[in-house]
Amino acid sequence: MDAYEIMEMAMKKGVDEVSVILNQRERVQVRYSNSRVDIINNWVSENATVYLIKGKRVLGITVTPLRPVDEQIDEALGILRTIPENPEFAGLNDKKQTYSSPSVDPFIRDFEEVVDVAREAIEGARRKGVSSSSGVVYHNKIIRETVTPYNSVRDEMASIELTLRAKNEEGYYGTAAAMYGTRDDYARFPPGNIGEEAASYATMATRVTEGEEGKYDILMHPLCFASLISHSAHFLSALYVDSGMSMFTDMIGKEVASEMLTVHDDSLMPGSGHRVADEEGTATKRVTVIERGVLRTYLHNNSTAKKFKADLTGHAGIISPTPWQLRVEPGRDSYHDLLGEMKRGLFIVNTWYTRFQDYRNGIFSTIPRDGMFYVEDGEIVGAWKGIRISDSMLGLFRNVESVSSEVRKIKWWDETLPLESPYVLVRDVNITRSK
Repeated sequence: MDAYEIMEMAMKKGVDEVSVILNQRERVQVRYSNSRVDIINNWVSENATVYLIKGKRVLGITVTPLRPVDEQIDEALGILRTIPENPEFAGLNDKKQTYSSPSVDPFIRDFEEVVDVAREAIEGARRKGVSSSSGVVYHNKIIRETVTPYNSVRDEMASIELTLRAKNEEGYYGTAAAMYGTRDDYARFPPGNIGEEAASYATMATRVTEGEEGKYDILMHPLCFASLISHSAHFLSALYVDSGMSMFTDMIGKEVASEMLTVHDDSLMPGSGHRVADEEGTATKRVTVIERGVLRTYLHNNSTAKKFKADLTGHAGIISPTPWQLRVEPGRDSYHDLLGEMKRGLFIVNTWYTRFQDYRNGIFSTIPRDGMFYVEDGEIVGAWKGIRISDSMLGLFRNVESVSSEVRKIKWWDETLPLESPYVLVRDVNITRSK
């Protein structure tokens, strides 16, 4: 398929504007269980996301090469005529853009031994005494072409994602994960080390006891904090704010977190979320959303930026602005320093099933798993089970005491956005029972 031909075809059929995002994807999956590789898949696909715009009507469709493109466009135009107008839609960004060069490391892009990533991770777990491990490796490559009547750009992304769960003889797990966007990422956290880390958490989970409710200081592993901040990032979308479904509503220039917390949306960082243009053709950039605890901006597409009288941020989502790839600024203390500061608390490696009971106030709960350890006087003295974090996300962010100097890139299944996170120490987090 040709992105320009699709755009010209749609324009000739009478739309006012059109955005075409042509994606050529290749994804290799290596899945392993019981410490053996059991599935290898390789998916190669080509499709185009096409947004058709007539007046204030907008329709997004996926066009594939399996049928004639003009038939798919004609069907979509028939639907477009019937849908209601969006009175707040302001069209695509018509300003000429200057784009950053794609940042793709050939080491990651041309990586061939994906199976070896799994095998090295499995062997790392064995070295730490765990004979059963499972997980998945993905090698992702995307060539993306974005074309509008005003701008066009070709982009490229490549990444490797690794997750490993190690199980001890008592049936308890430890988890570790990493995302590689560069050779340096791979060198700092090689697969064998990821396997060793997960196995270490599993071997620490002996004589596991039921956790107790109460307020605790929690040292969050990058995987744990990545999950929580990923589930909060969509509330930065100006559409969520405008609809009253965001805990960040009316908070620009106000404190939403501890001064220890600075968060960027950085789509230019090499990784699974890398892209140089959004769906409107607006150039992306590193956008500081929270600076030393203060909310600096929402995420905008052209329509929300005009309504909020704000600068474009490059986050279309033509219908709703969306985060791409987060980066939490590191601090000065090491993980061991943060652990040593704790008098009575928990070290939590991972969490999932994060659910919000109240979007507007950020009230949520989430279930820690694959590594929950009780800490006294700076030492891990036991392992827990059966607990839930039940708190306010804004309260949690405001209680951030310290962040570590160590950071890690992570993309873990559907639980996290692509991001880079440190260890984070949070005071007075509410813990309830999960049963």
